[in-house]
Amino acid sequence: MISIHVPLIDATRNMFDAERIAQMKPGAYLINASRGGIVDEAALLAAIDAGKIGGAALDVFSQEPPNADAAIIHHPKIVTVPHIGASTAEAQTSAGTEMAEGVATALEGGTPRYAVNAPFVAPESWAVLQPYIMLGRQLGSLVTQLMRSPVRSYDLEFCGELAEVDTQPVRLAVMQGLLSASSLERVTPVNAPIIARERGMRVTDRTCPDAEDYAGLLVVRVQTADDSHIFSGTVLRGEAHIVQADGYFVDFVPQGALLFTYHRDRPGMIGRVGALLGDADVNISAMHVGRLAPREQAMMVLMLDEPASEDVLEQIRALPDIDAAFSVTLS
Repeated sequence: MISIHVPLIDATRNMFDAERIAQMKPGAYLINASRGGIVDEAALLAAIDAGKIGGAALDVFSQEPPNADAAIIHHPKIVTVPHIGASTAEAQTSAGTEMAEGVATALEGGTPRYAVNAPFVAPESWAVLQPYIMLGRQLGSLVTQLMRSPVRSYDLEFCGELAEVDTQPVRLAVMQGLLSASSLERVTPVNAPIIARERGMRVTDRTCPDAEDYAGLLVVRVQTADDSHIFSGTVLRGEAHIVQADGYFVDFVPQGALLFTYHRDRPGMIGRVGALLGDADVNISAMHVGRLAPREQAMMVLMLDEPASEDVLEQIRALPDIDAAFSVTLS
């Protein structure tokens, strides 16, 4: 007997097709009480009629409700029942009891056993986590918009005060940011792990007590085929700050339209970029520069009142000593 209990996603749709059903032992029974569409109903009927398997039991169907004359619900070797296990008197009583116990646990400062859709955050942890959740989403979005090489893996570090609380909400926020900039569907903390799994995204995390000179530090290490890239942020006076971008030490509030340049540190570089933006009537509200060493590789971050056009970006990229320029939008 095989009993199926999986969600219906692209990877499980028609998971039990003719080929998979043929691998079952002769005379075996198939039970699907999860979702319709996981079992290829035509293949199931054919296998039962051919005597390859003994029968099936279903309470979900590819079309719900199934047509009254559908062969799947009239076959003598297939048991069909409504998908209403949670509607029995016993199930309703149990669900009500668990809900009341969860509310009582939360009011006492504990973690409910069955928090729905998102990790529960205790009130005393929320004051610490809330600004880091926003930072995590922005940091993930920044990473995605700056990386131009295929990413092999992401490694998250939760340091300082972050190491003392449940970091799952921040982890989900980082994943949401990483996925949102490159996904056509709306990404939330609830579906981010599912989308990440479907894309084969590898995300690991760890905690560390040392946060350098900050109360807390969120670090995202990005591993590509050729190199490792480091991004990090913290919370200062309740506001998110990016303090390291792709290995360059900077300090800016991640919001709105930004312009990033990778360039060689030369006299007049800031002025030439600023002049091109001024000619295009793009106003600069703030500027931050990080460099590896005097007159070596550097990164400039310009906070703009509105995004620079692609034409302006091409002019900036054409400047001597400019290696790359990117327009980034963070919300």
